[in-house]
Amino acid sequence: MVKLKRNLDIRKLGDGNVGTQNVWKSVSPKDGILVLLGDLSKGFLAFWLAKWIFPSDPPYELAAISVVLGHDFSVYLKGYGGKGMAATIGFLLAFSPFPTLVGIGVWGIFMLITRHFEISAAVGWGTIPLQIWVFQNNTHKALFAAILFVLIGIKKLIDLPRERRLREVKG
Repeated sequence: MVKLKRNLDIRKLGDGNVGTQNVWKSVSPKDGILVLLGDLSKGFLAFWLAKWIFPSDPPYELAAISVVLGHDFSVYLKGYGGKGMAATIGFLLAFSPFPTLVGIGVWGIFMLITRHFEISAAVGWGTIPLQIWVFQNNTHKALFAAILFVLIGIKKLIDLPRERRLREVKG
C-alpha cells in the first residue's frame, strides 16, 4: 500500500516491518491507519468467508491460521510480512467480538499509561483468551485465541535479528 501510494519500500524504513506500527512511525499516521484497516479487514473477512463457504461447520481455525500466516510470510513480499497483530484482531472481532473489543480497550488504556506498544499489546491482547474462557465458558475458543497470540510472539522472535540488523545499519 505504501509502495503504491508513496513509492517507498517500507521494508527499508524503521524496523523493516510492513505492519501498521512501522508505517505509522516511518511514513505517517494516516498511512498507518490505512494499513491497519486493510489488515483488520483481512482477518475479519477470513472469518466471514469461512462461514459463507462452509455454513454448517466453518473451519474457523484453518481460516485464521491461513490469514495470519499469509500475512506474516507474504508470497508477494518474498516471505516477509507483518507480525499478524491486526489480522489476528480482525479475525477475533468476528470470531468473538465483545472480548476482543474489551481487549482493544485494555490495550488503549495501557498505551495511554505506558506509551509502549508491545507491553500494551501483550496485556490487552492477553486478556482476550481469558475473557473468552471466563465469560463465554468456551475453553476451545479461548485456547485457539491464545494460540493466535503465541503465533504473534513467534513472529516477533523471528523478526528480531532482522530488526537488529536494520538498527545497526542505521546507527
